[in-house]
Amino acid sequence: MYPNIPDIQFSSKRDAGTCVIYTFGFTEGRERRQVEAILGQITAADEISVADPADPEASYEVRRAVVGFERKHGRHGSYGTWISASNIEAVEWLLQGAEASSKTAKAGFGGVLTCKRQ
Repeated sequence: MYPNIPDIQFSSKRDAGTCVIYTFGFTEGRERRQVEAILGQITAADEISVADPADPEASYEVRRAVVGFERKHGRHGSYGTWISASNIEAVEWLLQGAEASSKTAKAGFGGVLTCKRQ
């Protein structure tokens, strides 16, 4: 079963033991609403990542913190430092990759949601 997040259509699910990883796509013209919807539904330690349109080896990542969000420019797993972010900063951080992927990624791809098991 996929998370029930308005305006998001998930295309795959992978059980990775300590977490479940979902793949989803963005719809051109609705990226901001989709990013806001997914950020509004995730719980502590869940992460969202989108590809960096300028660097195929990197991604923009946001995770829910105890209070607010944290963001980083990731590269190959644990690279990068998490920085505190407001909701607005988190949306803007992910939006650049979401907008690019809605135009270039195959349908159903462009975003990854990693949900930690409770």
